[in-house]
Amino acid sequence: APQFSPDGESVLFLRSEGGRFHAYRQPLVGGGARKLVDDVVEACWSSDGSEIAFLRVGRTKDEGRTSTLRVVDLRTGVERELFRTEDGLVGIAWSPRGDELAALLEPYRGLSADTSALILIPAQGGEPRRLPGASRRRGCGRGRPRARALRAPR
Repeated sequence: APQFSPDGESVLFLRSEGGRFHAYRQPLVGGGARKLVDDVVEACWSSDGSEIAFLRVGRTKDEGRTSTLRVVDLRTGVERELFRTEDGLVGIAWSPRGDELAALLEPYRGLSADTSALILIPAQGGEPRRLPGASRRRGCGRGRPRARALRAPR
């Protein structure tokens, strides 16, 4: 989904080109969209608007998948890798202070969905930490809610 920048002057969005998505920044007043990074599956603004965090999915030599969390500095265009895994990453979000990013770590192959975990990744790099009790089973529930839970009261 498109996201307004923290200063409200531009919008970050993903555009599909040739079967791949790329992150763009569109100013609200004047100027065209500018491509920020290629081959992105998800992106979000840092709390101060100076960086964009994004996810990239790739392949390993044995045809497995990798997910990579990267950050691009919008002033310099320099990218840096924060975290790489052979599991999936989804739902990235910056902390309000901008010192960490949260993401949901989900297995790609052969593991139970119960092994999903919410992790916090330092914005300057380093080892992520798992939040205890935040697996899919305990934190988000399992399966679909029952239909009766969705009915409006009469």
